[in-house]
Amino acid sequence: MTIVYVLIPVLLVAGIYFGIRYFVRTRQKVSGERVIICPETGKQAMVEVDAGHAAATSLFGHTDLRLENCWRWPIKQDCGQECLLQLDVAPEECLVRSVLEKWYRGKS
Repeated sequence: MTIVYVLIPVLLVAGIYFGIRYFVRTRQKVSGERVIICPETGKQAMVEVDAGHAAATSLFGHTDLRLENCWRWPIKQDCGQECLLQLDVAPEECLVRSVLEKWYRGKS
């Protein structure tokens, strides 16, 4: 019986640790400004994903992406956010850091 009293807290602490670790990694993965092509205008725009919401929803299944900020806001804040589909297809290529690294590659 004492093994049960020791095992349950150990499993609970391990579950909390791995949950927090997964949350932090997912948040880091989806955070950052990204360059996308606005479906409405066909021009580039910079957006920022709500990383906290995305990480929290990923704990319970499919990651739910939504925008936290966009260059076209507040005027077009009620858009359908169809640009999020681009982040599902190529999330790393949309990061501003990745775009700048490609541009500076091979330049002195």
